[in-house]
Amino acid sequence: NNVQPVVVGNAVLYAAARGGHIRQMGYNWQISGYESNDASIFAPHLFDYNTILDMAYSRGPVPILWCVSSTGKLLGMTWLPEQKIASWHQHDTGDGDAFESVCTVSENNEDMLYAIVRRTINGTSKRYVERLSRLAFVAPAIVEAICQGQQPAELSAEPLLNRIDLPLEWSTQR
Repeated sequence: NNVQPVVVGNAVLYAAARGGHIRQMGYNWQISGYESNDASIFAPHLFDYNTILDMAYSRGPVPILWCVSSTGKLLGMTWLPEQKIASWHQHDTGDGDAFESVCTVSENNEDMLYAIVRRTINGTSKRYVERLSRLAFVAPAIVEAICQGQQPAELSAEPLLNRIDLPLEWSTQR
């Protein structure tokens, strides 16, 4: 597999050469050697019979390994290795559209995800550089109010997208 591995703390996350899974390799003092474990073991439906095309790691504010699948979907693993917690999630970008590549860029004390996305516009395939919005971290009550058109007039997607200091705790977003 030609996907660049990601080093996180004392571990290396890499795309397996066969099977499309993500593996974690690290030193284990109990066996006096390195061991490799399947980091995607609890989400085989996202990986079986597919391949990983690209990976990037976002260290903060939330640690997430981002993977582009051969299905065109974006897979994310929110990962807290010191707590032994990993949770996989998938994202798509629309009917017939596909993620092709990803990277993270540090912006104002956080890592932002940028992606190359192939979209079909009026029957023509075009590629765009797109940035994942922090709207994913907006409190559900605020999202629901926006969807129902019940938010204050000054609160819309545009100010939320441009706001750098949006707190991650939902209770402090009110």
